[in-house]
Amino acid sequence: MELEEIKFSTNWNNKLNNKSFSTIRIFNSNKYIVGYSYKILLKKNYLFDAKIEFEKGFYLNQLSEPMAYLDTGYSKNETIEILKKMYKNKIDLKFHYIILNKL
Repeated sequence: MELEEIKFSTNWNNKLNNKSFSTIRIFNSNKYIVGYSYKILLKKNYLFDAKIEFEKGFYLNQLSEPMAYLDTGYSKNETIEILKKMYKNKIDLKFHYIILNKL
């Protein structure tokens, strides 16, 4: 079975260089599942496979400073501004905070 992909356009905070890393994504309960493995791509280039170890649904007003700093390297307010630019009219939607481990 082919692994699903998680695509990154930017390696925020150089997180993809670590054994464990986080990502913030628009909520999709059918795609991001704890225990499942994914192909990790950066700018369409395959990097490695990783498994989701933790997932938490949240709304932007629930984003914490630690979540923001670990994911992007920026403060909560700066991260919210980044997400607003990335997701335009979808910022009132639910998001995932996901932690993955390289395989």
